Formats: sequence, structure tokens, C-alpha cells
Amino acid sequence: RPLRHVAAASLVVLALAVSVFTAAAQATWSTFRSDAIDVAHPADVRIVADFAGARSEELGRQAVELEAELADLPGIEAVVPVLRDEEVVDSAAVDVVAVDTDMTTQVMRWDARLAGGPVDGLLATLADPGTVPALVTTKYAELLGLEVGGDTAMSRLNVSVDSEQVSLTVVGVVDVIPSAGSLGILVDQRRLSAAAGGALPTEYWLGSSDDGRAAATAALDLD
Repeated sequence: RPLRHVAAASLVVLALAVSVFTAAAQATWSTFRSDAIDVAHPADVRIVADFAGARSEELGRQAVELEAELADLPGIEAVVPVLRDEEVVDSAAVDVVAVDTDMTTQVMRWDARLAGGPVDGLLATLADPGTVPALVTTKYAELLGLEVGGDTAMSRLNVSVDSEQVSLTVVGVVDVIPSAGSLGILVDQRRLSAAAGGALPTEYWLGSSDDGRAAATAALDLD
């Protein structure tokens, strides 16, 4: 008779354990999926700019006009210019992401948990004087043996943007960078543009008061 009671109690404990495990697994999966979406798509709307065919003397004006048109889209509250490029290191693609650090916190989904620290503090390091400061992902730092700060060669790296060589100084290492893969670099858009001879934004991140669907639909009608 005591053994029958033990068997019943064991089944109850097993059922509870399975329920707890299932709930924990579901919560973990939901968090992972949400994080993956926020990293891949860090804004309500992303607009890729295409200035192909425009004369070089018109590019600056067209970029200013496009930014103004995007700000007038329905529901849009903020427009952040972003310059993206890609480097190849040891046959691996490295995403270079340059954002307007003064405005990006109004739009970008990159909380302290994903960033590995306070986002405002990390973005503030990208405004330090000197060469162009950069945050790099852990995997990229390990690949090249990069170190944070200082004047050593291992805290410096060069990237090519619009055929211009730009020197960067590593000021921080983070787990992930918004819209970048496991190999990524994050810098200030204005600093990188100035160092690269006035390189224009390649896309814009938009923050909206709704889900962004109306703005994305309206953007399809822009030149």
C-alpha cells in the first residue's frame, strides 16, 4: 500500500516537472524569436535608398529631399539615416553599420540586455574624439584578436567605404549589433561619412506611431 502512494506521488511530480519544462521552453523560444526579429529588423520600417543614375553633384540634394519625404510618410515620428557596407575578412562577410547616434535611440530596437550594457553609454563612446570609434561584435574581435582602446595596433582596424579607406578605433565589444550578423561593426554615421569623403546613407530607419504598415506602403510610391 505505501508503494502505491509513492507511485502516485511520483506521477504527480513528473507531470509538474514536464509542465514547468514545457512552459520554460516556450518562454525561452518566444524570447529568442523576439530577440532575433529585433536584431534583424531594428526599426518599424527600413527603407533602402537607391540613387543609381543620379549625377554626383545631385546626390547630396537628393538625399536631403528623400529624408524629408520619408519624414512626411503617415505615422512617421523619426527618420534615422544609416550607412551600411560590407567587408570581407578571411572569406567571411563583415557588416559595417553606421547610424546617427543622436537620433537612433528614438527608433532602434537594441535594449541593454541585447547590447550587453546601457545603450546610451555605448552610443556615447562612438562620439569620442580621434579616429572613428567603433563597437565590434565578440566574434569579430576574436577573429582578428582585437582589443578595446589604447594605441596598440590590435585596437585599430581599417575598412573600405565607397572605395575610401577609413581607420577605426575599437572602443567596445558587444554580443550583437542591430541589423548585422555575428561579424559586425557599429559606428557613427556622420563620422564615417566624413572620413569616407561624404558617403551617403544607403538606407533609413523609421520610427512610427503605429505598426509602420501605412508608411511602408506609401514609401513604394517614392522615386
